[in-house]
Amino acid sequence: MRFAVGAIIQESNSFVPARCTLDMFRADYLLYGDEVIRGLRGTRTEVAGILSACEELGVTPVPLLAAHSCAYGPLTDECYGHLKAEMLKRLQVTLPVDGIVVAMHGAMLVDSEEDPEGDLIAAMRGIVGPVPIGVSLDLHAHVTLRMVEGATVLVGYSTYPHDDAFETGQRACRLIADTVRGKIRPAMVMAKAPMIVAANKGGTHGDGPFARIMREAKALETTGQALSASCFPVQPWLDVPGLGFTGLVVTDANAEAARWQARALARRGWELRHDFQPELVSPAEAIRRGLAVLGGPVLLVDTADCQGGGATGDSIATLEALLAAGVGERSLAMVVDAEAVRAAQQVGVGSELSTTLGNRVDRSRGKPLPVRGRVRGLSDGRFQYSGGLLGGVSATMGPSAVLTIGAIEVLVHSNPTYEYADEQYRSVGLDVRTAKFVTVKNPMNYQLAYREIMKAAFILDTPGPTTPNLKSLTFTRLRRPYFPMDDDIPGLAI
Repeated sequence: MRFAVGAIIQESNSFVPARCTLDMFRADYLLYGDEVIRGLRGTRTEVAGILSACEELGVTPVPLLAAHSCAYGPLTDECYGHLKAEMLKRLQVTLPVDGIVVAMHGAMLVDSEEDPEGDLIAAMRGIVGPVPIGVSLDLHAHVTLRMVEGATVLVGYSTYPHDDAFETGQRACRLIADTVRGKIRPAMVMAKAPMIVAANKGGTHGDGPFARIMREAKALETTGQALSASCFPVQPWLDVPGLGFTGLVVTDANAEAARWQARALARRGWELRHDFQPELVSPAEAIRRGLAVLGGPVLLVDTADCQGGGATGDSIATLEALLAAGVGERSLAMVVDAEAVRAAQQVGVGSELSTTLGNRVDRSRGKPLPVRGRVRGLSDGRFQYSGGLLGGVSATMGPSAVLTIGAIEVLVHSNPTYEYADEQYRSVGLDVRTAKFVTVKNPMNYQLAYREIMKAAFILDTPGPTTPNLKSLTFTRLRRPYFPMDDDIPGLAI
């Protein structure tokens, strides 16, 4: 058998004013043809999982295109047009194939297309006809009807923090192989609850609300009731119609069972909706409480500026609070600011620098912050992810600098990057273990990276496009009623 293999992965954010270009894909990976195999085999990516399953099953992989970008604003039409054209052109010339297995995020937006994953799947279906198509998805995907109608199977991650991208690629590939060989006849159904929730309590470990729901979903697989059961609490910063908590089930030729199970998972999400709400504190209050904690690191979780959720990474709300509090113990912060990096390069390592930091791309949160510090170091920004969905992949923050401002060491970098552990800090010689306060800009991954060493963690109530305070955002295309804007919806039937 020959399977066409590829990936186009980006998570968009409707509340980010900037746009995603091909350069952002190049900062992670943008691979064509045989480069896909050479570049991703041996990593922890979905594509590596697909390639592994192909080898296990005796399938010949035919690589198309593999592209991954850090989350950001929607793709420009030019960027999406290039990725789509390259994917389809390469698929056309590989024909005939017995199956297609591709990795997508599921929450990508384009300036002129609000469902690009559905558009890509439909375009591939138009080329290959009845050939089975399998798609792996992030569990924060916004699954659309067009995606369900076009694909043979959609398979979501099972873990958050994400550390099963490789295994999810394997699962999708195995299901397509079984379909091609006539062992199964997939029947896929999705159901949605009208709710969006913050990611902070969406972990799949422990006894949180989503962990409980996911265990129920996986029980359908282990008991043989479903070939695949996925839950998607959805990326909540998409302003599109039809957004909602999604249950999606694939059974073997039993659409009615899939429908019942998918609806049960969606109903369970609705029942637990209040349990997803995190406790938020102001940066000043978090620092006050943190100073009373013996030792460190104490994490300041600035979820609202999560680069892995599409934020620009240039918020200085936490840094400003650290400086205002006069924190005298060594602490770490980070900010995206290419202009400040250039200023640091001009004066050189060891020199004093007066500049401004932050709020250059997303100016809705205030003005750049005037600072004076010393340039401790300069870097090309290259680093390698140590785990998660990009484990083993090399990426770059772009030209970077470390500024020492009093007791605060600030990592200033040019490009937003996905944050898994402490790779970015570590790449420029900053040791999180010896810091009192450490700023992290993700809602969940910090728990894997820091849980053995952190003394405390506070989720901050700061402005930004990835805020967990979803009521603070103005949606224009997502129509009410939906939770949390509507606490209850009389007569709701799922």
